[in-house]
Amino acid sequence: MRKHTRRMYPLFLLCMLPFFALAQAATQSPPKATVRINTNKPKQTIEGWGSSLCWWAAQVGNWDDSQIDEIVNLIVSPEGLNMNIFRYNIGGGDDPSHTDGHMVKGKGKRAEMEGFLPHPDSAMNWSADEGQRKVMLKIKELRPDAVFEAFSNSPPYWMTYSGCAAGHDDPSKDNLRPEYYDAFCDYLIEVCKHYKEVFGIEFKTLEPFNESLSSYWNNQGSQEGCHFDPATQIAIIRKL
Repeated sequence: MRKHTRRMYPLFLLCMLPFFALAQAATQSPPKATVRINTNKPKQTIEGWGSSLCWWAAQVGNWDDSQIDEIVNLIVSPEGLNMNIFRYNIGGGDDPSHTDGHMVKGKGKRAEMEGFLPHPDSAMNWSADEGQRKVMLKIKELRPDAVFEAFSNSPPYWMTYSGCAAGHDDPSKDNLRPEYYDAFCDYLIEVCKHYKEVFGIEFKTLEPFNESLSSYWNNQGSQEGCHFDPATQIAIIRKL
């Protein structure tokens, strides 16, 4: 046994040499280097920066016009935050019987986003979501170069398995019923088409789901959300 120990000891030291070298290098000051940035050779272009509208805009849009104008000016003016990219939330709309219920108790009244199609047989209710729309139109007026992107957190409640726009009973499962894939895509496109034809707002992008692999979205949850498995995402994107 003693003979094996003597043989292993030099091998152990040999294996530890890299660690000793690293420890010694860590105690030494790093060499100084000069970095020069060549602004004549850009490697990327940043369109700008901005904010999601949904919750805050849906609330602020119901304030007095003077207050809305003041906030929008602070956000988009070059002297203010100089934002130029904004995400508009196409609300799914929850079951009306859930009003002032689970979402309000979870994230507050602001989380109850209005949808445009309250029932499967109803016409599009374009008077819905007045607050968020008002803020977006004021942004467009003050910032004609603004980029608008549309996104959805959940389909309308009646398209889902749970009958709730907050998610499935099992949050790891798709909440959109397959028989409503086409209707959901039609819904999103119809909203985008309406904003283009009526208000002159053309969304640069349309996102049919948001944080879709998450298992956070559950029935009676605190905000709109919907799980989509990868295969479902592919199917929806192709239809859209």
